[in-house]
Amino acid sequence: MFKGIKNLYVVNGKLVFRAHFREKGREKYVWKTIGKPNDFTTKELEKIVSTLMKSFAKESQTGQKRKNNSGKNKTPFPPGRGMETKKTKSPTLGEIAERFLKWYKSVRKPASYERHEISSKHIIKFFGSDTPLEEINNGKAEEYKLWRKEQGVSPVTINKELRFLATMINRAVEFEWIPQHKLYRKAILIKGVENKRLRYLNRDEEKRLMEAIKCPLLREIVIFALNTGLRKKEILSLKWNSVNFETKCIILEPSETKNRKRHVLPLNSKAWQIIKRRFRQRVEGCPYVFHRNGTKINSIRTAFENALKRAGIENFHFHDLRHTFASRLVQKGVDLYVVKELLNHSDITTTQRYAHLRLDNLKKAVEKLP
Repeated sequence: MFKGIKNLYVVNGKLVFRAHFREKGREKYVWKTIGKPNDFTTKELEKIVSTLMKSFAKESQTGQKRKNNSGKNKTPFPPGRGMETKKTKSPTLGEIAERFLKWYKSVRKPASYERHEISSKHIIKFFGSDTPLEEINNGKAEEYKLWRKEQGVSPVTINKELRFLATMINRAVEFEWIPQHKLYRKAILIKGVENKRLRYLNRDEEKRLMEAIKCPLLREIVIFALNTGLRKKEILSLKWNSVNFETKCIILEPSETKNRKRHVLPLNSKAWQIIKRRFRQRVEGCPYVFHRNGTKINSIRTAFENALKRAGIENFHFHDLRHTFASRLVQKGVDLYVVKELLNHSDITTTQRYAHLRLDNLKKAVEKLP
């Protein structure tokens, strides 16, 4: 609140009056841009807000529209000072979702946008595209959680969908698409849900997986992932201009990484052997290191999952090869900050999920004492 005046806020450097009333049993939001903070004294602002509250409260009771061009209406503003008025119907969930996704697509990576787009479909299916956004509250969010749980959806996935809803509402308020919302900056996620998956291959599983992979190209991709820790998308999109043959490194530019940070990754002997083998199989006009007959590989999911089934390996995803890379480094005593750089994490807290593996090694070490 501005100067302790209820319903008065500063948004983008301007004073904004925000309030909600009940009209015909429904919540109704109103907001008006008043002007700049330095244009009014505290007493003038208190008078303006008081008059606006009375005006909208009366309008809400009668259900009649306020006629701004009527000579009988008195303005609370001092002479020479105007007030910008904005009054619209309550926007629907579908309208705001469409607007939010259009903005999100322009500022975020495609993978993040696709995740939100998928979440939006479930949110809209439950609440309804034509539902006024202001009608979505804590109670409705709880109903959504139950609905998705009954469908057998995991809490992690439900939280991803609720995170879309929360982010959309927060941005809608901050961008002034709506005046205010009950769920603005409110916690609506399922509490106590950890999304820190840490599954990695042991040596026996790795041997079985390699024996189960029938496609030589897929085998090379898996070996490369185990020895670089690169994400699947980074591997399948890897181009020859990112390979430095002099330093035996891979250099990914910010536009090629998830966190938009430049990533310089030295290659060990196994990864370098893969690069040399792929170089002998390169196709003129194809920029990709890993390709299928000169064409970019878009998916290896089916082949990888079939290999896992043949190997008898359960609860394992391709991304877990990245976890395997990191886990083995930590178990070998490599410092967590070095692992952080090799994984190109933005924050050490993400890398610290592997810290317990180092502790296990330390325990084994002290147990050797007589």
